[in-house]
Amino acid sequence: MKIQTYFLCLICIAIAVAVLVILGFRSANPLVPAIVILAGIAAVYFCRRRVTDVVTDDLSEMINGKAAVKTLEVVIIALVIIFLGTTTYFSYGGHGSGTHVGDDGSTVVSFMQFYPPGNVIYIDNYSLEDPPGLTGNDLLGLERLFVEGHKVRDFPYVAGAALGFAAVVLAAVFAAFSLYYSRKYGCNEDEEQD
Repeated sequence: MKIQTYFLCLICIAIAVAVLVILGFRSANPLVPAIVILAGIAAVYFCRRRVTDVVTDDLSEMINGKAAVKTLEVVIIALVIIFLGTTTYFSYGGHGSGTHVGDDGSTVVSFMQFYPPGNVIYIDNYSLEDPPGLTGNDLLGLERLFVEGHKVRDFPYVAGAALGFAAVVLAAVFAAFSLYYSRKYGCNEDEEQD
């Protein structure tokens, strides 16, 4: 197979994988996207094995290696910054709630989230027309009030923690491959590496 045909195959595989992953998400089956991605990787592997032209040389290998290392460094730094920012956002904010009883006997329950120095980032309230006669809808409304209020700070924290975990995994995988290849190619720790 010629290199142009190989690149055409890559484009077709990428489009097919994208379409099938979207269909997999719509089917709400988590196995479909996983199987599709693995099948796409296998298809690229088999296409590459059939290429008869020169695909890479030493210069392109060196350029790709340096680009990969720099990309990894930038991504890990960005993930750590996002993790620290979301953790700070979660840790130093606050919340409060209160009630106000009206002249007609109704009660308004309020909930707010704020970020120092007192910047309100969420505020909502729920009105209870007859507090002694709470209905199921009133209980659901109060639950929604507090759940939605806590989501304001919880979602960035969880997303940041996931990104922080991804940074640790990327760094660990990079370190493992660095150790593997340095042992494979006989690079000593004393030798200076570029």
